[in-house]
Amino acid sequence: TLVYLIPKFFWECKSASFGGIDAPVYSFLVSNSTRHVLFDLGVRVDPTSYAPKTTKLIEDATHVTNTGRDVRSILDSDTSGLGVRSTDIEAIIWSHNHFDHVGDPSRFPSSTELVVGPGVKSASWPGYPSKINGSLLDSDAAGRCVREVQFASTGLKVGGFDAFDFFSGGSFYLLDAPGHCKGHVRGLARNSVNPPSFVFMSADACHHPGLLRPTAQFPLP
Repeated sequence: TLVYLIPKFFWECKSASFGGIDAPVYSFLVSNSTRHVLFDLGVRVDPTSYAPKTTKLIEDATHVTNTGRDVRSILDSDTSGLGVRSTDIEAIIWSHNHFDHVGDPSRFPSSTELVVGPGVKSASWPGYPSKINGSLLDSDAAGRCVREVQFASTGLKVGGFDAFDFFSGGSFYLLDAPGHCKGHVRGLARNSVNPPSFVFMSADACHHPGLLRPTAQFPLP
């Protein structure tokens, strides 16, 4: 899925030579033996099926190009031999509650837990239609356990960030990364032990390398 970002809504300095970008949207399947979770769900197949407030934002500021299939459909129709179906997903983890990350949790069984960062529950629900100007839908959380990670109680840090060991074995961490919005979290999944390697799911913590430099830690040459 691609989300085209209309320049005037996202960049301050107008440039005749810059026409915006198509930003890729990701959903990650993270597995530890027989346990499987999804980190983000991407964009809904029908961008008009969000809450009216969010639908208007999408229409005004972006253009969405998708494949016509959501994460559940991709899992349930997979023929690669992966063997993971939507009913095998124990949790959906939202990096944060923006439309291009939340997808449609109601497409998954009610037994699938929804995991969010600190403060996200009160910032998200009640949603639409209970709250007429809500950005999310009541159905996003209806009938399922919504667990809010409390990093302060873990006493764990990874790379200087407060962390939560999701599978309790050092294979997948959630990192507390507020700033982009309330309760924003990132994912760090171990890919191998020796040598150690990881996949870093930064979500919207950094949209462009230009945000990283120059700094005292990483100056320009």
